[in-house]
Amino acid sequence: DGVVRGSPGVIKYNNLFYAPLPLVAISAYIESPLSIDVTKSGIETIRVGTLSIPTNEWGKILINYRGGGKTFPHISATDILNKNIPSDALNDKIVIVGAT
Repeated sequence: DGVVRGSPGVIKYNNLFYAPLPLVAISAYIESPLSIDVTKSGIETIRVGTLSIPTNEWGKILINYRGGGKTFPHISATDILNKNIPSDALNDKIVIVGAT
């Protein structure tokens, strides 16, 4: 059906593990380091604070979609620069900036 249901949770390169931006952002936001549980079978779990994310042996995680399009608010950079949004709209939020 063409729906992506998994994503790399960590990638191993030159014997070092690298996490994708969303996990690094969560780690920074809650001020808790990432840890990776590795067994003889491979990568088992990624932990951030009290959050425990199961993976397959290659570090792939299942995506739990939170809803359809427009589930998360979209604020244009132009609106921010022109001060067209409340000044506290982004307080205590994780903000992902991207080009479209």
